[in-house]
Amino acid sequence: GAGPAGSFLALHKAAARQIFRDAGLNIPDGVFLPRHPGPNWKPDLQYPMFVKSNTGGSSLHLSRVTNEEELYTALNSLFSMGEEAIGETAVVGREVTCGVLGEEALAPILVVSKGNYFDYHNKYAPDGAQEICPAPIAPEETAKVQDAALRAHHALGLKGYSRADFILGPDDSLHLLEVNTLPGMTKTSLLPQEAAAVGIGYEELCEKIVEESMKQKRGL
Repeated sequence: GAGPAGSFLALHKAAARQIFRDAGLNIPDGVFLPRHPGPNWKPDLQYPMFVKSNTGGSSLHLSRVTNEEELYTALNSLFSMGEEAIGETAVVGREVTCGVLGEEALAPILVVSKGNYFDYHNKYAPDGAQEICPAPIAPEETAKVQDAALRAHHALGLKGYSRADFILGPDDSLHLLEVNTLPGMTKTSLLPQEAAAVGIGYEELCEKIVEESMKQKRGL
């Protein structure tokens, strides 16, 4: 899969946000807080907001906040663990994820969370979310999601495979949330579901990932 440089950039959300913005990709309004801003700080962002670790994953330490009290509770929790923080405006819309394999974008998945948002529980609990693949969205929306997933993959200099998460707004807007350079690979994970939707079985998917890695090894 991705080398260390691309993996670092994807994991460092503040760096990735800047790269995505420079590549012309649409991202939610946000702010990077490398240190606690202090008790009098007020964000130049609208509520509700998401507060998350700058280098976190799997939706751990992710909070949806609707007022100043909840914001500071979330920030105090993150900084008490020695984390840096990202604050982002919560974008209204449908959550869609799209994998990339080699130089091809796969079939997007529509994620319908049973909670207020796709947190750690909803992501991993058996009854936490409904994952519909292929996503029941318009063909032009599918094409837009696939194009953005490929552009994000290339912007970070990734190889092999990745998966990008988006919010598809009711006004036809598309916001890129982040890119996972090591997406789950159980048979029921999102990337294998997307591959299966285009006729690539689990064993074949694993073989293709190995083949892509061998191409990198040979410098192809």
